[in-house]
Amino acid sequence: MVHLKRFSLSLAILISLSFCACSDNMSNLKAGLTKKEKGMPEAKYYSTDFSEFPDVVLDAISYGPISPDQALAFENINDLANPGYLEVENGYGILEDGSAYVAARTEMPGADMEMIQWWFWWHTLKNIRYKIWCPGDHYAIGAKYLDRYADPTLSPEEKITDNPHYPVEDVGLGILALSISFVPPETFGFDTSAFENNGVEGAICGIVGIKLFGVTIDHTYMCHLFRKTDTGLELRSRFWLGAKLDPAWRKIIFNEDAALGVMEHCSREYNHLASFLPDIYNEFVDSEE
Repeated sequence: MVHLKRFSLSLAILISLSFCACSDNMSNLKAGLTKKEKGMPEAKYYSTDFSEFPDVVLDAISYGPISPDQALAFENINDLANPGYLEVENGYGILEDGSAYVAARTEMPGADMEMIQWWFWWHTLKNIRYKIWCPGDHYAIGAKYLDRYADPTLSPEEKITDNPHYPVEDVGLGILALSISFVPPETFGFDTSAFENNGVEGAICGIVGIKLFGVTIDHTYMCHLFRKTDTGLELRSRFWLGAKLDPAWRKIIFNEDAALGVMEHCSREYNHLASFLPDIYNEFVDSEE
């Protein structure tokens, strides 16, 4: 027991220090386009002209933290795939177990699941593609097995599953080097056999970690569930921040301010992606780059 407590303390200190260390180490990175990137065909999609947050997001910001009973517990994640909506579709707060919770909903007109699946592997091939997703917050991107993306025998899901992405971004906590390990929705507890009947086009699930000195510390469960609408897709995102950390340290690492920052970032990046995804897909889907 003493050993476990010491391990938990060391882990918490390591994560806390990483917020400072990563910010220092990444200070030479630029969110703006480099001279070389400005000459790339994707550059025309780089725009810092963000649309205003939807009213429902502004309302969630004004409302402040939700209570734990208004949130979706991770063990009940399959409820997200049921028809209709949950009590809170945009909001943030602290759960009873000390983890932070984030919910965000985004309309994506003109988009379909094929575009989403394509985007999730295609954007990792060049930093500029990650930068155009959320200018000012996104710095660089990579993946463990980039060669998978050139394999025509692999499905989009097979290309990203167990193939960690390595984004460098600011989600409201400073510039961090992250790791996202994508897993099948069933791993999180979804009954995918009911997706089609419930209008669910797909779900992208991942475990988020922070990278420091070559070590990845997993801390968060992330889920993006997509449903078909009359105009395209709706995205319902959920984060359980710190859920993989020792309960004693969750609130230290992920407090209400951190949860608010993640909610704002999620809404900003996906509303921005929605503004150009159909166009960039149609332009580059058949490209060999």
